[in-house]
Amino acid sequence: MAVFANVEATRFYDNALGAGRRQRSVTAGDLAALYERSADARYRLGEFDAADHGYSAARRLLDNDPLQASPLVVKQAMIATRTAAYRKALVRVKRALRTLEHDQSREAAANRSRLMVPIGTVKYLQGRHVESIYWCLRAIDEARRGDARDALAEAYKILDLAYLENGEIEKATHADEALAIYEGLGDLRNQALVLNNTGLIAHDASKWDESRALYSRGLAIADQIGDRSVGALTKYNLSEILIDQGRYDEAEPLIREAIRVWRASGADGDAAEGQRELARLLAR
Repeated sequence: MAVFANVEATRFYDNALGAGRRQRSVTAGDLAALYERSADARYRLGEFDAADHGYSAARRLLDNDPLQASPLVVKQAMIATRTAAYRKALVRVKRALRTLEHDQSREAAANRSRLMVPIGTVKYLQGRHVESIYWCLRAIDEARRGDARDALAEAYKILDLAYLENGEIEKATHADEALAIYEGLGDLRNQALVLNNTGLIAHDASKWDESRALYSRGLAIADQIGDRSVGALTKYNLSEILIDQGRYDEAEPLIREAIRVWRASGADGDAAEGQRELARLLAR
């Protein structure tokens, strides 16, 4: 995983899980950690169903303990949003939030913030941008209470997109803070996503050269870590600029590759967006 050899990682984790299930000395917590890491690798590969099953197995082994299960619920909500299962994502996250509503500890605040961000993400994807902004701002407050820098950066990331789509581009100013946090955490995947989002904002402001440069930086990171889903998203966004510039021969292979990855991973909503953009290219 550290060198982003995700295919090999899943093979080793499968072997470890097979051995661990046969040994009484291996604790439920150890097995849960293995299931989570294996699911992380499969998520990077765009194998969303397999990743979701892994996170569910980890939660069962932890007896769905609210504090320990919350990060797993967040990851499952991410998968649900990628496959356009928005209702499932909201049901899972809100159920987990209810289990923490009376816990005033800092750890609970941190977990509440992590659970609120997927709600903001779903509302954004549903086009309910005012609600998305509301949930992101709530997540930011809880993240500061719980000193959850990862959740703070994630909320900033979605908040900028919601402001952009709500016609408040002047308020979409949190990318630098989010990027700095992810750099401090060593989170390359989210660095790529923030660069992608900043590229969207630059594109909307008609700063095409700046946008392309940001997308290219994000794509280089996605390729480095072998994250097919982030790579597909960035290629899709790059193709939009190339289409607008009339560079159709450069755009077509990028968008076809994005569609291929999304179809293979079951991200039907993304695949539909890709088909629409491909149609625009072919029409032109």
